[in-house]
Amino acid sequence: MSIFRPEFETALRLFAQISDDVAISGFPRPVLVGGAAVELY
Repeated sequence: MSIFRPEFETALRLFAQISDDVAISGFPRPVLVGGAAVELY
């Protein structure tokens, strides 16, 4: 059982996949900022 909302976990998984794809393409990984980062913190 997770302490996070399912929608938030889904969004983080999507962000992780996008981050991997960006890194594989040779670019720096994006940085999560704003409301999502605050919720993650």
